Parts: sequence; structure tokens; C-alpha cells
Amino acid sequence: MSVIDELGDELARKTIAAMEELGNDRLYNDVSKVIGASSPTLQEAYMTSIRVRLAALRGDRFIDETLKARREGGAPPGRTQGHVPRTRRRALNALPARRSPVGSGAAG
Repeated sequence: MSVIDELGDELARKTIAAMEELGNDRLYNDVSKVIGASSPTLQEAYMTSIRVRLAALRGDRFIDETLKARREGGAPPGRTQGHVPRTRRRALNALPARRSPVGSGAAG
């Protein structure tokens, strides 16, 4: 691991700990802006580490919740496969409907 990657990962670890302590799940954005003002290269390494670590935490929590639900006989947590975020869904709904090429007069 390069020095940049090590520094970015260490900052990511500290940021995640601070996010949990402060209850601020967007603190990493502020840290990223501060870093990016001085070193875009470090900012890139930091954001990569943050994304990977947060995804791993989400996956770990999902596994724990799924196992807990199974052991207690409850429903497993919601699945995200095929999930479209609300803002993306609104944007998709705002698009004009697609026209079928059938009967459009185009030569085949």
C-alpha cells in the first residue's frame, strides 16, 4: 500500500469513528472537501477507502440483521436488489414515454 493509500485509509477510519460518535453520517463529505482543497490525490484515496469501508459496514450489518431475524423467526431485512432510490425514480418517471418502433413508418 502506498503512503497516499495508507493516509487515506487512516483518515477514513478516524472519520467513521467520528461519524458514529457524532451521529453525523455525512461528515465524510466535509472531510473530503478539506482534504481536496490541499491534495486531490489524497482526497481520491480517502474517498475510495470511505466507500469501501462504509459498504463493508453495511454488508456486515445486513448479515447480522438477517441472522438475527432467522434465529428469532422474524422476517429478514428488506432486500435492495432492484431498488431504485426515490430521487432516481422521480427522474425516471419524468422522462417521456418511449415510442414503439412498430408502426412508426420506418422501413424494415
